[in-house]
Amino acid sequence: MITVKNSTREFHGGANCFVINDKIITLSFKASEYLIVQRIANEIWDALKNLDIEAFRKIQRKYKDAHVLKISTAFEIEYENMIRLICNQFLENKTPITASDVFKQLGFPSPKQNRPEYMFVYEKVDMILQEYFQKLLESVKSNNIELVWSYATAIRKRILGTDVVLSCISLGKAFEDYLEKCVEELEKINPSLGWLQLFNYSLYGSLRARSLPTVSIVKHFKNNEYNPFKKARHENYLKQMEHIKNKKYRFDDELWTVYTIQIEYLHKHTFEFNDLQGEVKKHIKQYINYLLGAKENPKKVSERLRYIKLCLEVLKPYQIISLWDLNTAHVHYLINKLQEIKTKQASEKKYGLRTINGCFSIMKVFYEWLIEKYEKDKENPFTKFSFHNVKSFSKKISYIPEEVIHQLETHLDELPDRVKSAWVIMMHSGMRISEAVTLEEDWLYYDDEQKTWMLKYVPWKTVKYRKDKFHVIPAHEELMKYFRLQSENTRELRERLNTKLIFCSEQFNRGTITSKTRINVLINNLIEKYQIRDNFGKLFHYSHHQCRKTVTTSLFSEGATLEEVANFVGHINLKTTEETYKDIQIDKLAQLESDFFKKYFDDFVESEELNPYSELERKALLQEIMLGSRETPEGHGVCFKHIAFGPCVKQKCAGCNFLITGPQHLPKWYQLYKEQQAVIHELEVQYQENNILDYQEYKSYQKLKHDLVTYKTKILESEKTAKKVGVSIERPTDLVI
Repeated sequence: MITVKNSTREFHGGANCFVINDKIITLSFKASEYLIVQRIANEIWDALKNLDIEAFRKIQRKYKDAHVLKISTAFEIEYENMIRLICNQFLENKTPITASDVFKQLGFPSPKQNRPEYMFVYEKVDMILQEYFQKLLESVKSNNIELVWSYATAIRKRILGTDVVLSCISLGKAFEDYLEKCVEELEKINPSLGWLQLFNYSLYGSLRARSLPTVSIVKHFKNNEYNPFKKARHENYLKQMEHIKNKKYRFDDELWTVYTIQIEYLHKHTFEFNDLQGEVKKHIKQYINYLLGAKENPKKVSERLRYIKLCLEVLKPYQIISLWDLNTAHVHYLINKLQEIKTKQASEKKYGLRTINGCFSIMKVFYEWLIEKYEKDKENPFTKFSFHNVKSFSKKISYIPEEVIHQLETHLDELPDRVKSAWVIMMHSGMRISEAVTLEEDWLYYDDEQKTWMLKYVPWKTVKYRKDKFHVIPAHEELMKYFRLQSENTRELRERLNTKLIFCSEQFNRGTITSKTRINVLINNLIEKYQIRDNFGKLFHYSHHQCRKTVTTSLFSEGATLEEVANFVGHINLKTTEETYKDIQIDKLAQLESDFFKKYFDDFVESEELNPYSELERKALLQEIMLGSRETPEGHGVCFKHIAFGPCVKQKCAGCNFLITGPQHLPKWYQLYKEQQAVIHELEVQYQENNILDYQEYKSYQKLKHDLVTYKTKILESEKTAKKVGVSIERPTDLVI
């Protein structure tokens, strides 16, 4: 039992000193209340001695915070042990520790750091975290990854990440050995992650930065030559690349792994066969092995395997044991079923005809290879079927209109140099983005024979069909300017990476090629920022292949022949150039027709007659003359009743046969339906209040209900159409039909 005595010292304001466990404590109790103090002290002593956190919280709820905190400091060892217990609980749970969190566990939600009675906890928590810091360093020396994670996480809110790293670096080889072990573990998760991920993983067991001290670490190592994380990652990466060069999958394995190296960046491609059986598996493995051996792009090979497996999955009801059993009946069934199944990416969207044709072509080529390999006297069942006019089912790539090019080039300087250079090179050469980003520094050269600068590049899509690897074109001055700019910007990086690629960059602090997707995103962000629109007022959406189409269009517009255009852009088959020419001719005809109708409108209608109309109304009038159609007043579709039919006498368009509507107008139909529901409900309430019970027989009420049914029919039809064509539509949650 703890005995409390009065001290001879007194304070103003009713405070008195009490001797508790041989320590003088100032409390706001009267001297005569020492027995109350003694009771509180004994309760606190029992809770601390037994490390009973819950009992301590109950005491805190019974008495004033200041009293409990002050009396607790009289039992320094026991109080420290309880604080240590709480910190150890945080440690076991891999949770960061702060004094505030410890106070909350003790039952004090709002600690006041400037009050003396609170300082004891702050000091002890700091002392314990310093101990954890030392234990972290010991764990690094012993290569205990789990303990390092626990200690580093515990101290990270009180001790700077840079201080932790610098202390680890001071361990020298011990830290390098620890990082080497972490790299080996990290390889099992993802072999392509960089040094920042290694930092997060080695100290905190996480790959995501979030609230980790990543920013301070980046700043620290920005101008620091020695970076142990980068060194460990790079050394391991070089070993891994050396190992991968000599590594080959085994034919009998269920999972094949193929690596491709892009400067210093490693791409992993996997091929799974465990869902295939017997002879079918053997034949598919042989085909995939052949493609990989022929140096086909592993990514494309993986796509071929995926479509072959998709076809076999569809044919499961037939229980195909051997591919030699396939016949035209199976192929016919396959065609029908492929049009019914839905894609994994969008549960409501079915495979398009062009995708099905591609899938079908892959199976046809695979089966042809199989017949040749085994010298079978068998007809390929896939050659019996063909898809006609497939291209008409896919959206054609359009060229970039002049007004869009002009607006884009006005703001082009806001883009990074690599993006600007890629854009200019594509717009003056017609090359694909994959060809642009793989340009090398010495591919721009002066041709002494032709007395002009030339640019050569590898047309990756058709290179295997060419006698010469390179396609050569005259270099435009603007192209040369940005080629040299990009070459100069990446000079130091190229020397460090030992590469000639002018569009090299760093990702995860590892050399790779500039991201094609990133270039696309940045250009579209610029378009959205300045609301760059085409001549129809629609926000323009950029894709890389539009540059190639624009160059082709420009050449035709300047009078180049089919052969000249094909030669410049590198078309092997003249039919490809002809297709582009046809598209351009169609666009030209559409433009000529549009110009004609506009001129006809200007000549036919007197300017005085147009004065009452606003600019918007004039455009609508022109549209009506050109198309014989107009937007409905309600905005829920297009009316195709021609002006030659005379004025419209209908009060509403909803049920009219001339109304053309669809999923794009659904928001308006939803609005009309809700408004109609509200009108009917209000009318029903009025009828009932006036004790009118036969209102359903009223013509006016029946007309309102009829309109509601019409709206419902239009909504259901449009939603069905949206589902069929793969348009995502969300019906308002408050709308009940």
